[in-house]
Amino acid sequence: MQAGRFEDARAAAEKVLAQQPRAVEAHLVLAIARYRETMHGFVAAMFGATSMFMGNRGYGTVLRNAIKTTESDLAVVEQHLSKAVVDDVSLDLCLACWEYDWNHSGEVDDHDRHLMEVEMGADGEPYPDGDPRRRPTFHFDVGDVHWARAMISFQRAVFDFVLAFRFEDALAQALQNDDKFRIPLDSKERITAMRTRLLEGFGHSDASRLAIVAEADDDREWVPNPGQKNHPLPLPVDQKLFDTWATIVDDLRKLVKGQESIDVAQAAQAGDHQWKNPPQGFINIGTLFEHPNDIVVTKAEAESVEDQERKAVEKFLSTMFGAAYVPSAKASGLITHLRRMRDEVEGGQESIERKLRYLLWLN
Repeated sequence: MQAGRFEDARAAAEKVLAQQPRAVEAHLVLAIARYRETMHGFVAAMFGATSMFMGNRGYGTVLRNAIKTTESDLAVVEQHLSKAVVDDVSLDLCLACWEYDWNHSGEVDDHDRHLMEVEMGADGEPYPDGDPRRRPTFHFDVGDVHWARAMISFQRAVFDFVLAFRFEDALAQALQNDDKFRIPLDSKERITAMRTRLLEGFGHSDASRLAIVAEADDDREWVPNPGQKNHPLPLPVDQKLFDTWATIVDDLRKLVKGQESIDVAQAAQAGDHQWKNPPQGFINIGTLFEHPNDIVVTKAEAESVEDQERKAVEKFLSTMFGAAYVPSAKASGLITHLRRMRDEVEGGQESIERKLRYLLWLN
């Protein structure tokens, strides 16, 4: 695995597991190898579907089949990760050392070699090419396995969402300049599965955070806790970051469960434009999961929203979200927390680049 020989690593891990079904590191190695194989196949299929689209030759079927295969393969990756969740799991890997054609150019080029390198230090200064700090070896442990499970759950949720609707039909409508833009619902079961994957992901994210906080060592951390200093990534962390992590995940969980709703007026005022008379009401995400429907938007309604007139926007929201758009509900704290993060960026306390790094790295 360290040498980037993924097929050999998979074969070796399968051989070990045939004799020792509970070999934790073998499950972890097999999960990594199968994830690489799965995403490699997905990217190749996307290239193929794109070329078919240019020739208009059944790209939609190829695309959907590729996504279905990818989602089911990720479920197998998750099975192996679930068997690697033990306190003493340990694996050292230098990801940037892998010589692999990540961009499908047909050869290992400079883009591939730099893809997983650490490009700068915590002070924002770039590391020169060839600097050994660009290619650290990470020590992966149980908190990182939880982190990986969260990532897989969120990726599977995205694939379930794409499979739930027939986006290719909507694209065909858009190309015909139809006055009504409709994305047909294809599978309610996929919406239910998406909700399940999201909730599982939130649980894994919580487990990752708690395991990382509980760590007593300080050894080449993938995601460090506030007390750990031995980590190669330029992402200094403090208790405030971990508190925000916990709060945001809890906000999202309550939204997905339908326990809280998005305050439309609050969301409208979260951007640069400040409304004199913002639209009212609440959007209950839980209802959208429980009663999914086609997504329908008319050009006239979309254009009326651009005028930023309250009644027009409320009519648009009613059409768009149906029973999920309600006059009153318990407001989610998510918008408040996101506005606080925006204010910190605008106040110069932290850059938007660093905020995005935290968001993507932790979840």
